[in-house]
Amino acid sequence: GRISLYDKGKNPVVKNYLLIIRPFNCLFIGLAVLTGAMLNNQVEDFTALIFGLFAALFIAAGGYVINDFYDLPTDMVNKPHRIIPSGGMAPDRAYIYAMFLFVLGFSLSFFTANHWAIIIAIVNSLLLYFYAKYLKRTVLVGNLIISYTTASAFLFGAIVGDNLLNLLPIIIFTLLYTMVREIIKDAEDEKGDKKVGIRTISTLLGQHKATLISLIPAVLLAVSLYISYSEDLISQTLFVTLSILYIIPLAGFYINLFRNLTTNRLKETSILIKLHMLVLLLILIIVS
Repeated sequence: GRISLYDKGKNPVVKNYLLIIRPFNCLFIGLAVLTGAMLNNQVEDFTALIFGLFAALFIAAGGYVINDFYDLPTDMVNKPHRIIPSGGMAPDRAYIYAMFLFVLGFSLSFFTANHWAIIIAIVNSLLLYFYAKYLKRTVLVGNLIISYTTASAFLFGAIVGDNLLNLLPIIIFTLLYTMVREIIKDAEDEKGDKKVGIRTISTLLGQHKATLISLIPAVLLAVSLYISYSEDLISQTLFVTLSILYIIPLAGFYINLFRNLTTNRLKETSILIKLHMLVLLLILIIVS
């Protein structure tokens, strides 16, 4: 009868509520919103920015939780250590937690007093829910949704801070690089996705071809950097810095990957790309 603060895996319940929202990813989202508002810009309404920051964080967190809820069958195969399949949180409790985070997030967006920010908050909440429940099972559509919602953290901050023109190249950069990671991540999850009938590039074409296809957004990203520089949307310093620190590490990731294309190597590369994105974001803040 007595309610325990620990799950059957002996992890504190509070810790599980924190881990399931991906603190590292939420850190990226928070920095992206702040960067979107403040990059080369003087923010006039910090109160609106703070509300916007927490709105974005809670909506993103809700997306991670609802995704884990609907991913339970595949996670039992691919990632049994995650909070729900490992027994750290009951599925129905995770669903309620996700809904609470979504409602809290888009409710806070109203305090930005910016109708575009409110629209993005509501649209993103709906997209993340329907992505988890239906759309991730469709080829490329799910990848595009996650790429958009990740990049929209910069968009959200830029709109709240009235800084859209400065952020347009960074939004495109983030969208394309997230697409690279999403395709690689799908290749990593191929086994579990096949088992439950999820259609991805990897389940249709195999891990090797999917990894090759992930090179397309990677190359488009490099092209977009050049166009942004040629159109004076980014400085020469930022162009050179991002070009060197993007192309060289990513080339290394792919060389390492194609030397031994295994599920474990795909997982390592996915994690490295996530860390690389955070490093590039920090460099962007410093250089700009």
